[in-house]
Amino acid sequence: MNVSFQNGRYMREDGTVVQGFNPDGSINVRVLEGSGGGGALNVTLQEAATAAGNGTSFDVGFYKTLTIEVWGTSTSRTVVYEVQSISGAWYPIQGLRIQDYAMATQTTGTGEVWQFDVTGLAAFRARISAIAGGNVSVRGKAVI
Repeated sequence: MNVSFQNGRYMREDGTVVQGFNPDGSINVRVLEGSGGGGALNVTLQEAATAAGNGTSFDVGFYKTLTIEVWGTSTSRTVVYEVQSISGAWYPIQGLRIQDYAMATQTTGTGEVWQFDVTGLAAFRARISAIAGGNVSVRGKAVI
């Protein structure tokens, strides 16, 4: 089907307006990170951390789902999942552990994969509140 510029809009032959074009003819494009145009973004929240701390927060932007893995050599650890609202305050967020569908705002485990709905939030972090005897890493992928 052909598209033509009519009355300040790009339109199909049947008269429907084609989305993504501005009146000046420029195209609205959103470039996503990730391979193959899939829009997945690699996220590192904690990297071999050996002490309690906030780690690196992830600015959510337009991403909707965050899936993370927790692993490491520590003999014990507590990782707290938190999100930042528009006010800047941090709040606990419940995630879903995909191995058994358990819901929680924190974990003391390792070798776990968690999934979170982060739609409309400002930021996400995996804060280590306690750790002993080694390190812990938290990495994952954010998708639209």
